[in-house]
Amino acid sequence: MTGQNASAAPDAWLFLCEFGAPPDNSGGGDPRSLTDAADMLEARARSSSASATEITEISVATASVRLDPARHLDQAWRCLSDSEAERAARFFKESDRVRYVLAHAMLRTLLARRLAVAPAGIAFASGPNGKPRLDQPGAGVAFNISHGDGVVALAFARRPVGVDLEAVRDSLAFKEIGGRFFRPDELRYLESGGGAEVRNRFFRLWTRKEAVLKALGVGLSGLGEVSVLGDHVIADDAQGSAMRIALRTLPGPPGHALALALETRAGG
Repeated sequence: MTGQNASAAPDAWLFLCEFGAPPDNSGGGDPRSLTDAADMLEARARSSSASATEITEISVATASVRLDPARHLDQAWRCLSDSEAERAARFFKESDRVRYVLAHAMLRTLLARRLAVAPAGIAFASGPNGKPRLDQPGAGVAFNISHGDGVVALAFARRPVGVDLEAVRDSLAFKEIGGRFFRPDELRYLESGGGAEVRNRFFRLWTRKEAVLKALGVGLSGLGEVSVLGDHVIADDAQGSAMRIALRTLPGPPGHALALALETRAGG
C-alpha cells in the first residue's frame, strides 16, 4: 500500500449505520447514545488492520453500528438544524422520517468530533449542483452520505469523497437503463453476464458511477460521461478542473451494493 503503514491514519472513513431494534442476542452491546455510537464506529474502524481496504494508493477504514429509534430518536432530533427538522417533518412516511433524522444526526455527531463543536452548531452549504459541504472555510473535512434500505453510509476524508449505497432489486430493466446511461464498454460488460449476474453487474456499475459523480460534485447528467470499469477515473469537477478519482466496490450490508470514490493525491 503506497505511502501507508499499519499505524498511519486511513485516507477515508466509511461508516454504516443500520436502523432498528437490537436483536435479542445483542448482549447489551448496542450504543446508549449517538456519542456512544460514534465511539463504537471509530474504535471498530481502528481495532484491526483488516478494516483498512486498499484502493491502489489509498486506504479506507470501515465499521458499522446499529441505531435503535426507540433509544436514539429523541436525541437525534435535538442535533438537527431548523431547516433539517422542517424537512424531516414533511416526510409522508414515518419510517422515512425516522431514517432521515437518525442519519443526519449521526452525520452531525461524527463531524462534530472532527471539528470540536456541538453537533447542532455545524453549518452546511451547497455546491453548484447541490452537493452538501461544511460552511466553514479551512475545516479540512469532506463528507458524503448515501441512503439504502434501512441503512445509511457515511464517508469522511480530507479530499473530495463520494459514496453510493443501493438496495439490490430485481424489478429494474437493467439492460434498458444501461443502454441509456452506460458507456459502450460498460454495456458490453453488463450484457456479457447471465441471469443474476446482469443484476449484480448493473448495481456494481451504477454505484461506482454515482460515487464518482458525487466525489466530483456534478449532477447525474454525467452518468454516461465516465467509464467506471477501471480503478481510476479522470474527469472534470463542478468547477471544470480535472480531478483524478480512485474508486472501488466494497462489501455492503446484506442486499446492498456499495462503492466509494476518493480524489487521489496530486501526482498519485
